[in-house]
Amino acid sequence: MPLGRAPTSSGTGTFVTPPGTVVGPDPLLIGMAVGISPVGIVPCAANDLGYNFLGFALSDSTTGSPVGIMTMRGSSVKPIVEGGVPLVPAEKVFLSATPGQVTQTPPVGTGWFSIQVGVASSPTELIIITDTRIKLL
Repeated sequence: MPLGRAPTSSGTGTFVTPPGTVVGPDPLLIGMAVGISPVGIVPCAANDLGYNFLGFALSDSTTGSPVGIMTMRGSSVKPIVEGGVPLVPAEKVFLSATPGQVTQTPPVGTGWFSIQVGVASSPTELIIITDTRIKLL
């Protein structure tokens, strides 16, 4: 028998706008890796809220505004890459140590998380893997 559930987020296709949350104290840029914190949606990193990674910001957003987040497995996104270096297609992509950015070199540090967020599909895009693989360092 089917179950009826109230919607938990708003959006269509491959993105969501988390209910009851807004951009935290710092504005977001399109393509930033974001997570949720007590102050709202914020850039996350391997050493800062990486365990709360949600997806990638779909637009530039100001403090206090709602933001669409690309979250669905298999979706393509143009992330902000640490150092602006091109991604190597078919290689893993991780949250970097720089908030809101990704890297293909897993960051290392005590108490950090090595979180794979996708696989590069081109020098500028990745395919999201939402069942993130996490390794505690």
